[in-house]
Amino acid sequence: MGVRRALQVEGAARAEALKWDLATEAGRSRSSALWEEGHGSCEARPGTPSPCLTPLPQPPCPPQDMAAARPGLGRIIPGSSILFLCDMQEKFRHVLFFPQIVSVAARMLKVARLLDVPVVLTEQYPQGLGPTVPELGAEGLQPRAKTCFSMVPVVQQELDARPWLRSVLLCGLEAQACILHTALDLLDQGLQVHVVVDACSSRSQVDRLVALSRMHQSGAFLSTSEGLILQLVRDAAHPQFKEIQKIIKEPAPDSGLLGLFHGQNPLFR
Repeated sequence: MGVRRALQVEGAARAEALKWDLATEAGRSRSSALWEEGHGSCEARPGTPSPCLTPLPQPPCPPQDMAAARPGLGRIIPGSSILFLCDMQEKFRHVLFFPQIVSVAARMLKVARLLDVPVVLTEQYPQGLGPTVPELGAEGLQPRAKTCFSMVPVVQQELDARPWLRSVLLCGLEAQACILHTALDLLDQGLQVHVVVDACSSRSQVDRLVALSRMHQSGAFLSTSEGLILQLVRDAAHPQFKEIQKIIKEPAPDSGLLGLFHGQNPLFR
């Protein structure tokens, strides 16, 4: 499954790059043809600057899909992204910074709905750990019950139904358990993983810190909620920007990250 998805992503990237190359080459060919039509050749006449130094017309800006197809950059666009909300349930209220984590995840959910980004929601053993907390605002989402730490087995059908997906935005609990296992499974399938660091926590801040470092070492991107939101909307001229601006007008609540990243933390070098 991972090899097939990786090949799909690579094929899409190559196709976009080929279109870019062809557009660029076509622009150069048209420029050369127009010059030769008016001037005969590309040789400089005595006492005149070389026409070959004349700037060529610039090709159009690369499409968003092409930018997203370069996985090393970690760009995200709504059309190839999905939001994962992991196990924000009643019995996890004792987790450190739980209200702040849920508040930030709720922001991500509101933005996803405004930008038509698909969302999946899971619950870890809901018979014992309870339902998703109402503060998340996940009404209308059907939670997927699971016992496996990774979200992937119970949402694999959602991934298979969207072969164009490139990026997963990951929020929830706990960082060293379900978030880490989910991230590794997604990376194994060739998907980019963007861990929303201010929307993930653990009972132990040591577990949280090491889990974030472990995911970073494995190739996941660590981003804040606002950073990801602004990547998704991309432009203040976006028709939904005013609504999104209302969501991010107030800074995200402090979820203890400054203590984790204080100074030069060796785990993130």
